[in-house]
Amino acid sequence: MAVIGTHMLFYTTEPEALRATLRDVFGWKHVDAGEGRLIFALPPAEPGVHPAEGGPTLEPGVRHQIEGVMPFRSVVAFVVALAACSAPAPGPEQSPDTLDTIMQAQRSEPWQDSLNARLGRLRIGIAPVVEHLDELHRSLRADSGTTRADTIFVRYSRSLDSVLYASVRVLNDSAFRRSLRPARGHGRRWAARMYDSIGVATADSLVDYLSANGIWSYLEEGDPGFGISRPALLERFGPYVTPVTTEWLRMAAREQLRPAGQDASLMIPLEELADRWAETDRYIAEHPDAPAAGLARAYHLGYMRAYLSGWDNAPAFRRSTRELVPERRESFERYVARYAGTNNAAIVAEYLDVLAANDDRRTAAVVAFLRRYLDHIADARN
Repeated sequence: MAVIGTHMLFYTTEPEALRATLRDVFGWKHVDAGEGRLIFALPPAEPGVHPAEGGPTLEPGVRHQIEGVMPFRSVVAFVVALAACSAPAPGPEQSPDTLDTIMQAQRSEPWQDSLNARLGRLRIGIAPVVEHLDELHRSLRADSGTTRADTIFVRYSRSLDSVLYASVRVLNDSAFRRSLRPARGHGRRWAARMYDSIGVATADSLVDYLSANGIWSYLEEGDPGFGISRPALLERFGPYVTPVTTEWLRMAAREQLRPAGQDASLMIPLEELADRWAETDRYIAEHPDAPAAGLARAYHLGYMRAYLSGWDNAPAFRRSTRELVPERRESFERYVARYAGTNNAAIVAEYLDVLAANDDRRTAAVVAFLRRYLDHIADARN
């Protein structure tokens, strides 16, 4: 009979600490066998056999050797996370240097010492976010798969961003923000001169480290911004909520990974924007009282604004003539045919009638129609 798997045991005087490291640093999926004994799923592995004596890799006192394999961009984040598990928190008179492994291979510059200090404070700074997520995890496990779990999740998710910004002040530090994006966005050349010793690989590892702790980083008008990672929420908490809330989480994660708009510009095809608007419309119609329905309505309103009225850098009407862009009318007509019978389709059909009555121009009547559904719509002169 062929061997189809491997069972591996670690013997240690600190089993709880090792389990925590395999769970939190290595990120291995696991099940609880009872009394806190975690059984981990291994990534792809390969065994090798070396002679017990005289082997080129055999060190004194070593009888077994296990090596991990990971992409280069993840190495720094892994070292940082491992240090965070083992290093004591710095005292009030001690400069925090938990994360200075990120910079140890870099050349010494005055600004670098300051950045090291900021990085050292990062682990301490994100602790409230990690604790908040852990508390949510514990709360959901008790009511897994119920509407009560959905309510708990939505309540916590509404407060996560405020917890992030209230606790992680280092994220708002301009030097730290530039260290995450050393050669991207506006100021690429300046950043390359100032932070060329950091390197994109190290910056990517910092991004991965934040993501592993539930923090999303992104570019907005060329500058990094931060928020709670929706993909991380989906992966960690999706199994504990109902499919209705998981569906919303998938929509939120997709929007974060592939945003519809950025810097007032449309970042996806117009038809994909229409489909996202239709998806939120269906979700609200099918689950009007779901705990996540209010969050879905916020997405619905944003998609509606972008689709019907456009954004500054992706307008639905030409600025010079105030005429509707032909591509928009064609898309509106396809939408009515494709999603006939829905609330959105009724709105678009009425919109087409108003546009036709105004020669497809942005007149006061068109603006008045938009204002029935959208706030802060500029008047016809704009």
